[in-house]
Amino acid sequence: MTSMSTFKPDKGNSWYCLATLYGEQSDSAINEQLAERNRIAWNRWQAEILDEKKRSILLNYGFSEHELKPFDETEKKQFKKDFASRINAIPTLSLPEPREVVDFSNVRFARRVSISKYYFLGVVDFSSTNFNQVADLQGTHFFDSVKFSKANFQSTSNFDSAHFQSTANFDSAHFQSTANFDSVRFAERANFLNTKFDNITIFAKARFESKVPDFRGAKLHEATEWHEVIWPYILPNPEGYWQQVYAYERLKQEMERLKKHEDEQAFFRMELRARLGLLPAWSIARWLNCSYRALSDYGYSIARPLLWMFGTFAFGALVFWLGSADKNSLMELAKAVKFSFSSLFSIFPISGKVMTTEEFTCLSAFAKIVVVAQSIFGALLFFLLGLSLRNRFRMK
Repeated sequence: MTSMSTFKPDKGNSWYCLATLYGEQSDSAINEQLAERNRIAWNRWQAEILDEKKRSILLNYGFSEHELKPFDETEKKQFKKDFASRINAIPTLSLPEPREVVDFSNVRFARRVSISKYYFLGVVDFSSTNFNQVADLQGTHFFDSVKFSKANFQSTSNFDSAHFQSTANFDSAHFQSTANFDSVRFAERANFLNTKFDNITIFAKARFESKVPDFRGAKLHEATEWHEVIWPYILPNPEGYWQQVYAYERLKQEMERLKKHEDEQAFFRMELRARLGLLPAWSIARWLNCSYRALSDYGYSIARPLLWMFGTFAFGALVFWLGSADKNSLMELAKAVKFSFSSLFSIFPISGKVMTTEEFTCLSAFAKIVVVAQSIFGALLFFLLGLSLRNRFRMK
């Protein structure tokens, strides 16, 4: 972490002065009118290089036509005057160009940072910054890569509904208070390598559209929320498979450490699905993986083993009934049901009372094969059912 002595003051940063053109927020209640004036000024400054594709995207996300319109010549002159007044004639500062890298690196933000619903068209660098107060980035759009590596968030950080169209790098960042990534959209890679979360961490309803976030080396808080997250499809290439395997493996390990069993099981299942793509076609390992998934959703589904049991039972009853001498007899149907029930539940002592040895010897060769198959498959299904019940309801 950057030491206090190497931090640059926020008031000495051109981009910060531009982002707070009409004044800074207080550390308590946010001034909505001030926030709107600052946002519109920033967005219209960026609009000078805004193309039609990005304009359409922003309109779809609720940005107004006004804030997507570049300054005309008269407005630009006033904007430059306002900026000159904001920097108080600090000789080292000048108005940045919209195409420049937005450089907040090593800045110490002493007050609340409010850049909600701003949009950034180029690269943004928040690396090694220090946020003393609330960092409010709700609904902010980043079209190019953004770095928060080694950033220190001492207070609440709110990224609710932010959009990252390119790589989002949070490597070695430190969130000391609540970190809210609710409904955030990550279109590309999201890196959280060695990131530390000390408090409530919310990823609920987040969208990871192309890659699983990388949390290797990260330390998550026990109050980490993952419900309704949308995870990416598996990319059909070895690099995509391995990226997902490593990412899900790490998340599974971290959830195991935090005793969050439901989340651990979820990441375990996703890891196994990713590993499936790395297994050779027609290999035993691939067949076992597919079977484990189909029969029990990797030891988590209760419904799947029960459905397979019912299907196996119905198939056996049909075979025994079709093989009977009188297919129209209810007695023969009842006997077929009894035989199927007996073979499926052969691992229980009661099965011997349902189908006697004499009745078994009277069956046809095919019917005997069905009985044996039902017995083996039934035992496997009961095992998977027990495993699923244990995984769903046990406390770790």
